[in-house]
Amino acid sequence: MNNLLVVGFLAILSSTVSGFEFITEPEDVYVYAGETTTLECSFSNPEGAAYILNWYRGGASKDIESPLYPRYSYVDPDRETSYIYDIKIIDAQLEDDDDWFCEIDTASPPIRSGEATLSLAMPIQSAFFTKDNETDYQPGEDIDFLYNEEGIISCTTTNSNPPTDIKILKVGDGELVELPLEEAYITDGSTEKSYNTMVTATIEKVWKKDNGYSLICQVEHLGETYEYNATMNVMYDPVINDLPMKIDAIRGTLFKQSCDADGNPTPSYVWYKDNASYSEQQQLTFDSAKDTDTGEYYCTAKNSLGMDTSSVMELTVVDGASTIAASITTVLFTLILARMVSS
Repeated sequence: MNNLLVVGFLAILSSTVSGFEFITEPEDVYVYAGETTTLECSFSNPEGAAYILNWYRGGASKDIESPLYPRYSYVDPDRETSYIYDIKIIDAQLEDDDDWFCEIDTASPPIRSGEATLSLAMPIQSAFFTKDNETDYQPGEDIDFLYNEEGIISCTTTNSNPPTDIKILKVGDGELVELPLEEAYITDGSTEKSYNTMVTATIEKVWKKDNGYSLICQVEHLGETYEYNATMNVMYDPVINDLPMKIDAIRGTLFKQSCDADGNPTPSYVWYKDNASYSEQQQLTFDSAKDTDTGEYYCTAKNSLGMDTSSVMELTVVDGASTIAASITTVLFTLILARMVSS
């Protein structure tokens, strides 16, 4: 017969014969270093049979009242008659992180409670994002993505116990999307009995509208929720808005024409006149337009991802309405004066 079945059978048999039966048993618990916790163990003894109650940690018996364990104590001073052998552990330490059970030792085979694990809880030490399994970003930073391409984003928490539960959310313009995740990847942390947890999501296609959206690493740990944010920085090459095909500048007046492009990173600009470089400003400006400013102009916009060139704009410097009116007045005055002289 299987040895485990034999042990279980004997425990049930001894419990039935002796009348001992567990009422409460220790349960799994997480406790932070330095904090206090309690492990429960109580039983019934209707026949008042003789017994000895022992606690075990890591398979070894621990004398709770021994000076060797000053941080351990029984909760109930009347435990020998109440049969309540709960123990209190103060100033929890790493050595307490183990499997625990209590055992009733009688003339019959001993009766053992269920086994529980006391785990020393460790808070999240840090969290960070990783882009395309290559570049790490800290919370609060901008994460670079390329427009119209796939983006792989990971979130990692470090040195926690237990491992964390993580979601990755994309939030912007009133939209909240929980990204589908690959299976969590859990590794040993840099401190004993701690863990690093990493989850990874794939954004199949990055859009321009995603620029400025938030990526939220939402972490659950021991009943608490933590959020770590980063911002999507969607990068794309510039596209110049159309320039007018023809435009007039009034002689002697201020003229302005902007070269406007949509691009990220912000592009730099160059204006060309008659195929020669003319200005490295976004705006073409004449403080006082003159005939020599007449010509064919176009502009370029360039960033680290590419360059765009505008269509050609034909600019002509012309007389304004006031100039024409003044010329007409001058001609009329000249004619009138000539007639007066002739008469």
